[in-house]
Amino acid sequence: MRIALAAATAIVATLSLGATAIGASSQTARPGASAPLGPQLPIEGQVTNPDWVQLPTAADVERFYPQLGGMLGIEGVVRLDCTVSALGMLENCQVIGEAPLGVGFGEAALLMAPLFHMKPMSVDGTPVSGAHVTVPLRFNMGSSTDASDESVPALPPPSDQALLLGRRLVEAQGGRAQQAIELNKALEQFEKVGVTSGQSQATTDAHKALLDAMREAYASNASSYFEALADYYARAFSVAELNQIIAFEESPAGRTWTNHQPDIAAAGRAAGQAYNDRVKADVKRLFCQHVICPTAETVRPAPLSR
Repeated sequence: MRIALAAATAIVATLSLGATAIGASSQTARPGASAPLGPQLPIEGQVTNPDWVQLPTAADVERFYPQLGGMLGIEGVVRLDCTVSALGMLENCQVIGEAPLGVGFGEAALLMAPLFHMKPMSVDGTPVSGAHVTVPLRFNMGSSTDASDESVPALPPPSDQALLLGRRLVEAQGGRAQQAIELNKALEQFEKVGVTSGQSQATTDAHKALLDAMREAYASNASSYFEALADYYARAFSVAELNQIIAFEESPAGRTWTNHQPDIAAAGRAAGQAYNDRVKADVKRLFCQHVICPTAETVRPAPLSR
């Protein structure tokens, strides 16, 4: 049995940036600052309309999307306050707003800060730094296609006897016990995801609330999941077949088979990956027997001449 705890696929995350076009003149002095008489390094002020020359791509956001957020389909918003270097890079960024807390969106935004690049600001032709910019980011989930979209073949309604046997087969396979084991493993893993040293108590409490919500949601939906599985067994197999399968599952050999399912699945994935690697290597070898393929020597760049 497996619980679908993999991260959501096909994340289409977008950045909602509050400012899109400026020059150096858009910098506004803070209250109380006197007008400069000449170039000052660094300058102070708040950039209200940053002229971005580089922004994170959707692929970048997908790469940094918090694991818990991606898995549960949770979206978030973050506001960063950063200083701008003389080269237009963001430095000393701090999270000044994050919702929801406890998922890891603030940490993800900080990791993405080096991917932002503004048009450098200058005073009298001299590059300057020190101004502040506020960067709002919105992490959005796009629509995805997963196992829930797969069609189930139409099967005749099960008899009451077959449905009882289907439920018995679910129990014989250790479905509920195995689900509890895997859920606890997943929660132990995710207890550390999205948690950073020195985070606020509010963030810690929010993270705990998220894990509690996961535990409650999986528990409350377990019965419907196993009932659907039992219904499928009752429709797909005859009463005689169900009795034979249950007899095997409840036998010592059947229990051993069930207990080894996680290892069998892992071995299958490893064997499949090794098979794919060998196939790709053989395809390349056989193809290159008929055409000239580049080698490490032929693609090595020539040394630069003085």
